[in-house]
Amino acid sequence: MTMASSKTKPTSTYSSAQVCLQTGMSYDTLKYYCQIGLIPQMRKKTNGRMLFSSSDLKWIKTLLILRECEMPIEQIREYFQLCQSGNRTIDQRLKLLDKRASFLRHKRREIENCLDILRIKQNQYRTALNQSSTCEPIDGNLRQPSWKS
Repeated sequence: MTMASSKTKPTSTYSSAQVCLQTGMSYDTLKYYCQIGLIPQMRKKTNGRMLFSSSDLKWIKTLLILRECEMPIEQIREYFQLCQSGNRTIDQRLKLLDKRASFLRHKRREIENCLDILRIKQNQYRTALNQSSTCEPIDGNLRQPSWKS
């Protein structure tokens, strides 16, 4: 073995089944993400089966994190394109993530409001159980959270 070849790090490859096991993603979802180009470097074996590198696996894990943050596919596509464009797009990536964080903070406030309302109603029911009294229905002034619209 030569010096150059001993320093070369072997590249791990993963089948779609291995990727699905490691990420918890369904095969159909993985296939869909590949078809729409969200996993850009994915290769296919001669038999047509998908083959993924360690780099692909990192992209997929990032993709899952962004989906968990409810980032729309088009924004994920934009984010990945910016990542592939190098460091000159860091400010654009930061703005995209800032926007998502702002959305999630707003959503969290609305969820906390909903939880407060449910706690009030739960306490009314607990009081009613202890006093054998009746409860009024939840106030009809509740609005649908904006993140649901």
